[in-house]
Amino acid sequence: MIRYHVWWPSSGDPFYQANIPENTARKNYYVFNYVPYLWIDGIVDGNGAPAEWDSLVTVRAEEESPLSIEVTVEYDSLSMAGTVYAQIVATQPITHGDLRVRWVITESEIPFNAPNGEKIHNQVMRDMIPDATGEPITIAQGDTLNLSQPFTIAHTWDDHWCAVVVFVQSDPTLMDGNREVLQTGMAWINPIPRLEFVGRSVDDGPGGNGNGIAEPGEIVGLTVSLKNTGNAAAHSVAAILSTGDPYISIPTDSADFGDIEPYMTVPSLNPYVLQVAAGTPQPHSAMLDLDISGEEYAVADSFWVTVDNTAGLFDNMEGGVGGWTHGGMLDYWDQTDHRVHTPNTSWYCGNQMNWQYLNNMDASLVSPLVTVPSGGELHVWQWYALESGYDYGYIEVADGPDSSWTKIGSVNGYSDGFAAHIYDLSAFGSVAVRVRFRMDSDSGVIDEGWYVDDVVITWPTIALDLVPDATTVPRGGTLGFTATLASNLDQSQTFYGISEVSLPGGVYFAGNPLVGPERVTVGPQGTVERHMTHQIPGAAPLGDYVYEVTIGRPPDKVIDRQRFVFTVVP
Repeated sequence: MIRYHVWWPSSGDPFYQANIPENTARKNYYVFNYVPYLWIDGIVDGNGAPAEWDSLVTVRAEEESPLSIEVTVEYDSLSMAGTVYAQIVATQPITHGDLRVRWVITESEIPFNAPNGEKIHNQVMRDMIPDATGEPITIAQGDTLNLSQPFTIAHTWDDHWCAVVVFVQSDPTLMDGNREVLQTGMAWINPIPRLEFVGRSVDDGPGGNGNGIAEPGEIVGLTVSLKNTGNAAAHSVAAILSTGDPYISIPTDSADFGDIEPYMTVPSLNPYVLQVAAGTPQPHSAMLDLDISGEEYAVADSFWVTVDNTAGLFDNMEGGVGGWTHGGMLDYWDQTDHRVHTPNTSWYCGNQMNWQYLNNMDASLVSPLVTVPSGGELHVWQWYALESGYDYGYIEVADGPDSSWTKIGSVNGYSDGFAAHIYDLSAFGSVAVRVRFRMDSDSGVIDEGWYVDDVVITWPTIALDLVPDATTVPRGGTLGFTATLASNLDQSQTFYGISEVSLPGGVYFAGNPLVGPERVTVGPQGTVERHMTHQIPGAAPLGDYVYEVTIGRPPDKVIDRQRFVFTVVP
C-alpha cells in the first residue's frame, strides 16, 4: 500500500507539504475529489467506502498476475544512500500496452497527531524515483528485466521504517481510465526487530489451587508472550525477569523464546517461577520488569501481575451503577430500560430525550477494577446504530495503575438487535483491569446510539488439549497426537486452528503453518476430538522440537494455544 496525501481537508498536512509535486501528480493521475479514497491496483475503485475495502482487496488479490517482481536493496546507513534492484519476470502473455515501472520510497510508524485522530501514519509516500512519471519498459512472456535505481534517504526519515515499493503500471492514456497495476514488489531498506511484551499466563496447578490466579502463599509458573512488531526477525531471544515488589520473589528468572519472525507472537519456551508471600494484601498489583535480548538486540519492558483470590465479573446491570463510572466529552452515558437484553436495564450512550447520540462525542463507560482469569474473555451484549464508516464504539482495556488504554474491539454500523460479542482478554490474564466502552462520533450524521448489557469477564469458553502418541519419534517415523476442543458455552462456536513447529534450538520452521488455518465448529457444551499425524523426514535434524497448536478468530484473536515437546532420534 502507498498513501498519497493531498491538500484537503488540511493544506497544512506535513506529509503533503514534504513532497507537494509528487503528491499532486498522483492525485491528478487518479480522479477523485474527497478523502479517504482507495484505488486497488489502479483499476478497482474503492469509491471512498472504507467498509467495503477489505472485501474488494480480497477479491482483487485472488486474480493472477502475468508478472513477478523481486526487489532487493543495498544500503549504507552512514551515508543513508543505496541502490534498489528489481527483477521483473513475465510469466504469462502481456496484454497491456505502455507499461511503466514506478519506484516509491515509503515511510511507516511516523508519530503525528492528525486532526482526524490518527496518531501513527504508515506507508506514507516520501519520494518517487526518479519522479512520478516512472520508467517506460517493454516486456513479453518469457522475458526477464533487471532494473535498478539509486536512492537517498532524508535524515528526517527513520530508515528502519522506510521501504522501496516497485510496481509495473499500464498507462495507455490518461483518459480511458485504465491505469492497472500488474504487479508490485517491496523491500525494507534497513529493517530491525522490535520486541514487546503482549501477554502473560499463570499456572498455579503444581503450587496452588489451579484457578489460574496468583494468590498469597502460592508458587506459580508464569508464561510470558513476546511479539515482534518490527520488520526483521529477532534471533536467539531470551529474557530475564525481575521485580522490586516486596511480596514477590522469582526463583526461576530466565526464559528462552527462540527466533521470533516479524509480526509473530511467541510464548516463552519455559515458564518463569514466582513465589507469592503468604501475607500479600489483596488485590495487589506487582510490577515485573523484563530485560529482553537477542543477537545484536536488547530492550526492556514491564508488565503487571495481580495477586487476588477472586476473579471475573458478572453484571446484568440490574443492581444500579455497581462501580461503573462514566465521563468524557459530551458524556451521555446513563442507565435505561428503553432497550435491554435481560431483563430490565442496560447502559445507553445517547440523549434519552430524543434517543440519538450527539456529534463530536468522546465519552466512556468504565467498569470497576476486576481481575481477569488466566485466558479470560469479555462477553457483552450490544445494540448499536452508528453512522457506518465514521462513528465507532471502541472496547478498550487498561491493566495496572495509570496504564494506557488498549483497543480490543470496536462496533460500527447497525446491529439489528442485541448481538453477543466475545473479546479476547488472554493478554491480560491474572491481572486487574478496567474495561471501557468509548463512544467516538464525528461532526456528520447521527443515529440512535449504543446500548451495553450483560457484561461478563470469565474463563475461556473453549479449551484446547494436546496429547502426543509418543514424545520420541525416529527419523522417517510418524508423529501423532490427539487434539481435543471442549466448549463450556450454551451455543455453537466456530474457530480457526493452525499448527506450527519449532526446530531444535528454537528455530522457526520455514514451512509453517503445518496445518491450517482450518475451520472448526464446536456445538453447545460440545467436544471435538481429532487425531493428526505428520511424517518426519528422514534427514530431519536430531533433537527437541516444539509442536504448537493455536485456535482463535483471525486476524488477531487467540483463544487458546497449547504445545508439547517431542524428540527426533536416529
